Order: sequence, then C-alpha cells, then structure tokens
Amino acid sequence: MRTIENFGAQGISNTLHIMAKTCYRPWDRPLIPELEGRAEALAGTFKAQEVANTLWAYTTMWREPGAGMMRVLEGRAEAVAGTMNAQEVANTLWAYVRMGREPGEGMMRVLEGRAEALAGTFKAQEVANALWAYARMGRELG
Repeated sequence: MRTIENFGAQGISNTLHIMAKTCYRPWDRPLIPELEGRAEALAGTFKAQEVANTLWAYTTMWREPGAGMMRVLEGRAEAVAGTMNAQEVANTLWAYVRMGREPGEGMMRVLEGRAEALAGTFKAQEVANALWAYARMGRELG
C-alpha cells in the first residue's frame, strides 16, 4: 500500500482532485494536513497542471489550503504560469477568486500574457471562468 510519504506532486494533486470530483469528505481528519505537509516538502516539483488542479480541488471542496500549502501553491503558480495551458490559466484565476484572493501582480502579468498567447485555444467554459474571475477582481481586459 502506498503511503503519503511515497506520493509525488502528481499523486498529491490527483488525490485532492478526485476527492473534489467525487465530493469525498475524508473520515480520516489528518489526511488533508498530511497531504499538505508532503506537498510543502515537494514545493519545487509541482508542474503547471498539478498547481492548477490542486487549487481547483481546494476551491471545489470549499476549503482553503493551509498557510504553508498556500505559500507553496502561490510560489509554484508564479514559477510555472508561463507554461500553463488555457484550462490551467482559467482554473487558476477561478480558484483564486473563489477563495477570495487575487494573484499577486507578478503572477497576474504572467497569467495575462499566457492567456493572450493562448486566446485562440480557450474553450467556452474556460472563457467564462476567466471572465468571471476578472469581473470579480474588478479588472478590465487589457
């Protein structure tokens, strides 16, 4: 049996993602803090999809990441934003706003640049999520 200590960034992201998709509520209360602790240890290994999926999962479960986990996600989000695809950009913006947060200015610039570069690849739901996030942040499209 795999334990959390054996999880990589993708295992953590996938676990949180499936918990959100299935509306799973862990009976084992330490599960999420243990996943967060492992994620903090792997901070530099999260790829764009893992960051976006993890942020999406937390907000879908109506949870906020712990302070350490949020620092990890924010740091990695800014570092990998330039490699995000359209869905990852839209989900990251959506997740931040749904948590009542805004990306930092540096990350926002990278996300905006990435969205502009990928404009022709956004699906309808991704456009809707990104526009909703902009409206909630009180930002205008540049």
